[in-house]
Amino acid sequence: MLLSTLSAQTEKGNYLIGGSGDASLAFNYTTRSFNVAVQPTLAIFAIQNFAIGANFSFGVSGSHTINATTNVAKETNSFNTSLGPLLKYYIGKKGLKAVISANTAYLITTGIRTETNTGPSQALEGFVVGGSVGLAYFISPHMSLEPALYITATGYQTQYPTTRIGVSLAFYGFLDKKNMSPALK
Repeated sequence: MLLSTLSAQTEKGNYLIGGSGDASLAFNYTTRSFNVAVQPTLAIFAIQNFAIGANFSFGVSGSHTINATTNVAKETNSFNTSLGPLLKYYIGKKGLKAVISANTAYLITTGIRTETNTGPSQALEGFVVGGSVGLAYFISPHMSLEPALYITATGYQTQYPTTRIGVSLAFYGFLDKKNMSPALK
């Protein structure tokens, strides 16, 4: 009975609600940066094991940039928000499943402190494209813990793109539409 319940979480029509948190470092030619973020997620299983949904992300980041011409360093801290679609695929039929996901998002970053800017904060618009590979460990028939390795590419209007590799830990609840209360349907 337990195995049939565990494989039923990712059935067509069920909902995925949860989110992840991550901490990461990024490097490019002139910049080193860190990022700490939380990403709530909502999705519905369109077919068995395949969910389509959206995620919202918010976080804080900091960077250390060196001007290659003048060799002057600049420290910046910022607040980031993004919103975009998510695709997620579960592989397997047992309590431990492989999981692959891809997402893209519209990104707004607002500078909250820089060493060289004493005026009003600056907002940048950009994009983020990413994906992850991990495992979904079902700790109960309706909850999973999902550690994953991810990679993202972030680009802004006037800057070189930055690639970020990190580890995230997600916690998801699976709602079976057949057993939901009428108020939630």
